[in-house]
Amino acid sequence: MKPFFQCACLFFALFPNPQTVAEQSRFYAQQVQQYTQKEKSSWSAMKYLAQKKEANLRSIQEANQTIELGKIDLICQQQGKSTQYTNEKTIKSAFYIRNKNDKHNQKIEKVSAKIQNEYEEACRQKEVFQQKQKELFETNPALSGFRSDGSYSKEALLSGMQDLPSIGGMYEDEVDLACVGFDSFNTIPSSSSFLAPYENAIVSAGTWSYPQGGLHLGMDFAVDLYSPLQAPFAGLILYANAPVPSDNGYLGNYCGWPAGGGNTICMIGIVDGKGYLMSFAHLSNTIYVRAGQSVNQGDLLALSGNSGNSTGPHTHIEVFSLSKDIEEVISYFKDTADFSLMNGWDEANTCSEYACRIQPETIF
Repeated sequence: MKPFFQCACLFFALFPNPQTVAEQSRFYAQQVQQYTQKEKSSWSAMKYLAQKKEANLRSIQEANQTIELGKIDLICQQQGKSTQYTNEKTIKSAFYIRNKNDKHNQKIEKVSAKIQNEYEEACRQKEVFQQKQKELFETNPALSGFRSDGSYSKEALLSGMQDLPSIGGMYEDEVDLACVGFDSFNTIPSSSSFLAPYENAIVSAGTWSYPQGGLHLGMDFAVDLYSPLQAPFAGLILYANAPVPSDNGYLGNYCGWPAGGGNTICMIGIVDGKGYLMSFAHLSNTIYVRAGQSVNQGDLLALSGNSGNSTGPHTHIEVFSLSKDIEEVISYFKDTADFSLMNGWDEANTCSEYACRIQPETIF
């Protein structure tokens, strides 16, 4: 029986059986990443071999031309006519080059076929674990979304509002602090309408509930990893932080701020005369803005990711219509870093004294 137990221990060591949903989701995410990397490396190898084969074919074609000209030269020489194309040494060299590249291409075809199989297998396995991740997500909607626990980064938060530079400015001797001052509501940059945050994005989940059920407080834009996120309106960055890897997402991963957001940005501004706050979650760790910076509509904010409580590349966007002056909202936010503006994370379609959470579908 001893060999049996040894084999069983070895099996479970090599193929662990995750117990919690979060552990399962993390395992699936790691497998997706592994096979995605294999898919990319195989594709790159196939592309390189295809280019090498094409170069060899061009060389073979040039050698064939040299050989044909050499044959003409030989006929001319036998007829006593002068030639200026090739000689016997050149022809032999052309034959050698043609044969060498032809054999090389035969080897390339064999290697390419092997890599093609590896590529297709990686694609299949990635789809298997993506489907497992999807099924896990659909059967555990309660684990999705954000939590009110956790802690925010003070360095990533707007620092102050009094006796400071004009909007978006920073003291040259305090580059580590984003400090902003306001004279009135009208000093905030304004836009006439909203701009879509991504080009060619797919809405994978709408606001208030997921397609399979479960509370969903924002709108999910499914995009490829590292897609450019543009500012939907001109405004001020209140919070910007990228504390985790770009692709560390799995169900139940409550890293970042808000807890589960992974890498996040929050901004405020005026659109068509009304104040709005908007947040972006699950970004990559490539963020181009910082708290205290003013941005124009269409400016590049960050690249998309799959960070935090996420089961695939997408950006979760929440929108709040402000009920108080922007100065009051900013004052509250800089003291709390509350992305929900007192609306919390447990109920849909709510209003607080500062703002109402609205459906992004109504503005995009």
